[in-house]
Amino acid sequence: MPISLSELGIATAPYPRVCYFNATIYNVRAFRINWSRCMRGLYRHIDTGIPQHNDGRFVFTVYDENGDEEDITSVAEIEWIVARNRAGTALLTKTLTGGGIQLTGTASFYFDFADTDSDTLGVTGRLYHECRLTLSTGELRTAFAGAFDHRNMVIGD
Repeated sequence: MPISLSELGIATAPYPRVCYFNATIYNVRAFRINWSRCMRGLYRHIDTGIPQHNDGRFVFTVYDENGDEEDITSVAEIEWIVARNRAGTALLTKTLTGGGIQLTGTASFYFDFADTDSDTLGVTGRLYHECRLTLSTGELRTAFAGAFDHRNMVIGD
């Protein structure tokens, strides 16, 4: 005689919901940056992260104060770093000129976080990250900064 799932203690409908399911499947995190705030020296606070030894893509789109996409193709450099804390030195760096960051269209850029980046970081936990733009004039602008969660996972390499 067949045994039902509920008799085995296995939950049936309604199934548990996982709020970040789509982000986990596609491993893409998308963010908006306000260009006029960036130009006034005000950066966006972004807390994000990725589990240790996971692959993911971080996509950033820059908008003006009216919500229209801002052309950033003339920036000389985009640099993203991860450090232990705000006063620490960079453990991982990705740059536009170094090929780790890619412009996509006129208003967006992205970088990929690969499994090997976990090894480069060498640490897990709540870290710090920031992104700075170098304008064609040489001026520096911090686009965003915040916590970067890089948690140790049970299933590793």
